[in-house]
Amino acid sequence: MVWVGKVEEKLLQKKDWKKRQLSNAYFNDSAAGTLTTAMMPGIEGRTNPGQRWRGFCWFDYSHNQLLSELGVLNDGTAQHSLYGEAIPVSLLEELSQTSQAH
Repeated sequence: MVWVGKVEEKLLQKKDWKKRQLSNAYFNDSAAGTLTTAMMPGIEGRTNPGQRWRGFCWFDYSHNQLLSELGVLNDGTAQHSLYGEAIPVSLLEELSQTSQAH
């Protein structure tokens, strides 16, 4: 499962406004999977710290059973994406806790 999103950098704590190059990917491996982040120009193409977007892809290795139960996987092969309204609230809460911990 891959969770993909972006967040305005100004919504993160200022200490997390890293001096990173645009378009360079950064990887962090943990028990929760692999998190890849990249800096992107923000609204109106702004590139100064605090005015950028932080894009992310979280490769989540821990929810194959749930995907099978929801009909996303068939014999280990993904059949479709899991859309927002189909994601159980309990999973969203778990993901929030896991992302904050890692």
